[in-house]
Amino acid sequence: NLNNHTALTLCAQIGQTDLAIELLNKGAHPNHQCLGGGTALCFAIQNNDRRLVSALREYKADYTLFVESLGRPIYTMPMSEELRQFIPYRLP
Repeated sequence: NLNNHTALTLCAQIGQTDLAIELLNKGAHPNHQCLGGGTALCFAIQNNDRRLVSALREYKADYTLFVESLGRPIYTMPMSEELRQFIPYRLP
């Protein structure tokens, strides 16, 4: 496919939260990086999708991954305070 998406990253990008969570439940890899380094967690953050961010963190989505297209790691992305409860701004 064009941007090396998986079903999970595509669902996260287009806001199909229920389907994305179902894919996680069935074993989808939460840390797959698309072209440019984006992950399902990145897309969920960009969509301010609290449910999906929470589910991805439960499935060990890595917020320390570097996203080439953003020039920064996921945890430094701008996000709502609501999402910050799942992703700290600084590493422990």
